[in-house]
Amino acid sequence: MVEITNDQGIKFIIEEGVLIKAVIPDGVTELIIPEDVVGIGYRAFAGCYGLTGKLVIPDSVTKIGEDAFSGCSGLTGKLVIPDSVTEIGKYAFYGCSGYTELVIPDSVTEIGKAAFERCSGFTELVIPNSVTGIGVRAFQGCSGFTELVIPDGVTEIGDCAFYGCSGLTGELVIPDSVTEIGARAFYGCSGFTKLVIPDGWTKIGDSAFSGCRGLTGELVIPDGVTEIGDCAFKYCSGLTGELVIPDSVTEIGKAVFEGCSGLTELVIPDGLTKIGDSAFEDCSGLTGKLVIPDSVTEIGKYAFYGCSGLTVQRKSRVVNFFKRIINAIVRALKSMVSSIKGIFRVKHTNKANAKDSKNLKRGDSQGIYLDNRDDNKQDYSPRDNSRRL
Repeated sequence: MVEITNDQGIKFIIEEGVLIKAVIPDGVTELIIPEDVVGIGYRAFAGCYGLTGKLVIPDSVTKIGEDAFSGCSGLTGKLVIPDSVTEIGKYAFYGCSGYTELVIPDSVTEIGKAAFERCSGFTELVIPNSVTGIGVRAFQGCSGFTELVIPDGVTEIGDCAFYGCSGLTGELVIPDSVTEIGARAFYGCSGFTKLVIPDGWTKIGDSAFSGCRGLTGELVIPDGVTEIGDCAFKYCSGLTGELVIPDSVTEIGKAVFEGCSGLTELVIPDGLTKIGDSAFEDCSGLTGKLVIPDSVTEIGKYAFYGCSGLTVQRKSRVVNFFKRIINAIVRALKSMVSSIKGIFRVKHTNKANAKDSKNLKRGDSQGIYLDNRDDNKQDYSPRDNSRRL
């Protein structure tokens, strides 16, 4: 363990190249980390509320550890992380609300959990192409950001990554490299006006875009998405037009589109099995007839509550209705055919009887014995030809 005191009177405690602690006197307005330090350790400057001014990190540093500068709200100006840094730990700059600008170098591949959470003073954010993962709550509460560009190399955006970044405006473009967005990733980012979701997505996390009221236009959900989490687009009231749920989706969670009052048409795929509670509650703009496929086995409470312009029907009921109509027509046709056959049968019988009547001769009883029950009368039966009149 080595102790170094600089010209400002700051005592640095270093162990195997990692700065593990610092003792800072009052009145220091600039913090300069000594050269040759390779890492800033766990909570090295955490809670130094009295520390003000600028932070200078040397090029020798490769890692900024967990909670390294957590709560240093007095640090101001531009935060420049040198090119030598490859890893920014969890809560590294948590609550450093005095910073106004952040520069992350291309050497960084991952931004840890809550690394810049509550750094509300940042007005500009540039994430380098080298970053592949944005951790849970990485920029939560950074309400001063006005523009966000997510590079193509990012594959995962963690839960609450940009939660409450209400200052972000314009178009939010998620690159094709991203396959999953965590729960509440962009919750409350009400300044975004357009959302572009890539084809590679398979899952939209719970409340991922909930409260993004500024989003306008149609929402296009790509075919690869299999799961839409609870409240994913809740209160995105600016979304308009037709909403088509792709065939790949098998379940719609709770309150997914609740309060999306701008939507006017809804198309649900045949493979869907479940519609969660309040899934489309207060989607008051939806109109026309919605046919629920037979594959849906569960429809939650208040799923279509407040959709006064929408008529919801089960597909089986519609099919059965038409079946009943067809069967009625078939029965009527059969009855007509039977009636026509009966008419022709009667006419044929009458003609045959009339023909037989013409063939009969006077006195010819066609072999029928006449029994007059009177012995005094002559029997004119054809069987006795010996008697004559």
